[in-house]
Amino acid sequence: VFCTYNMAAAAGPRKQKPHRGDVSKRPPPRAVSQPGDIYVNNNSHFLGQLDKAQKLLDSGIESACIHGLGKAIPLAINLAMELQRRSHDAYQLSTATSTVELVDDVTTTEGDTDVQVRNNSAIHITIRRKR
Repeated sequence: VFCTYNMAAAAGPRKQKPHRGDVSKRPPPRAVSQPGDIYVNNNSHFLGQLDKAQKLLDSGIESACIHGLGKAIPLAINLAMELQRRSHDAYQLSTATSTVELVDDVTTTEGDTDVQVRNNSAIHITIRRKR
């Protein structure tokens, strides 16, 4: 017998955060960018990022690193997998995940400014030519 379990229903009603005012998200922190770094986000044009990564790898660079944060993680994975597929498995991929602390500025209805800290998942995929 196949049984499905609805996790959302089992958890009960979701609690919503009280609206505290306007939230302004700060850009995520970045380490000092290296020549082989490729940052992917949801606004990135996939084919443009793919061409950029391919040109970077064809330029003779030893390795490239694709970074994706939050909702862009699947895009980063797809980019790396497509590079590997197009190269006929000539690249070796190594993956690391991390948690990034993000900071938001919250302006309350009274005009006060507050800071809100939250965590988001990140992926870092290093691409090297197989030897």
